Amino acid sequence: MEEVKKRTFAITIGDIRGIGLEVLSKAVLKLNLHEKELPFLTLISPVEEITLTSIPDLKDITIKIVQKLNDCDNKKLNILITDTIRTEPTKTDKKLAGLIAIKSLKTAKKLAIKGEVEGIITLPIEKSAVSLHYKNFIGQTEFLAEDTGVEPEMIFYRDNLSLILVTRHIPLSNVSAQINRDRVLNAITSLINFMRMMAINDIRIAVLALNPHAGEGGLIGDEEEEISKAIEDIKGNKNYSDCLITGPHPPDALFAHLNKGDYNGIIAMYHDQGLIPMKMLGPSVNITWGLPFIRTSPDHGPAFDIAGKGRADERSMLMAIETAVGLLSKR
Repeated sequence: MEEVKKRTFAITIGDIRGIGLEVLSKAVLKLNLHEKELPFLTLISPVEEITLTSIPDLKDITIKIVQKLNDCDNKKLNILITDTIRTEPTKTDKKLAGLIAIKSLKTAKKLAIKGEVEGIITLPIEKSAVSLHYKNFIGQTEFLAEDTGVEPEMIFYRDNLSLILVTRHIPLSNVSAQINRDRVLNAITSLINFMRMMAINDIRIAVLALNPHAGEGGLIGDEEEEISKAIEDIKGNKNYSDCLITGPHPPDALFAHLNKGDYNGIIAMYHDQGLIPMKMLGPSVNITWGLPFIRTSPDHGPAFDIAGKGRADERSMLMAIETAVGLLSKR
């Protein structure tokens, strides 16, 4: 494998109607690529060159259109043209946007599986648009894990806080049935392994309860029994004796006092339980843990309501790029 391919990250184009290209452009500007030695950053675009270069969000950065990875330049944002779709963000309907997004995602995954790129940084999509072209599409995390033989974990990371979800993109009505000893135990061990890779030595993890008041001893649900079993399992494993694991904690009480710094890791039982308070703290990066390649993404969606207005916050996108590069150095 050629060195140029080893140090390349594929960036998916996401939903071009949203803020993805704007936050990417802003993040690349802040990276000052011409002053740093970073891996090659390559946007995977099914949109052909003549229309892609007319997108306003890309006009402020130095780009290089390439036909193959060997031509990439790590001082510029590379754009690998993979198809001949002609469109512009403001003239793209939902169906075409979904087609562009899934084509980019498929190409990036193929490159990652073949080892031609080290990882993937995904821009936000609209799931319902992609599902028009890909049956049973749930999310980018699940799509990237298909056919890899692994069950990925969703981790969110910012400053001195790491959070993992026990369940991901499922209806709230199905969460209870998914809360069991093994699933919670897998989440705890995955978060510990991630935190160790990030060189976090003093690991202090709080495991959240599912029910109000942590179930009140079974009066308001019994899922906490399974959660407690997983916590005891990890406490009894000498490989994790240097980690503090407590819970199950009532989520409202735990997050209300999180700023005290008692914990630097959180195990959340479901999507919104963890992500609503996490996002209130500020931007974070989404990391798919367990894949055979690196995958990061900003922690937000396509935000159609502010697209094209220049108001999008690029901090999470910048974190996604910097974290991907950081993970590469730790592999």
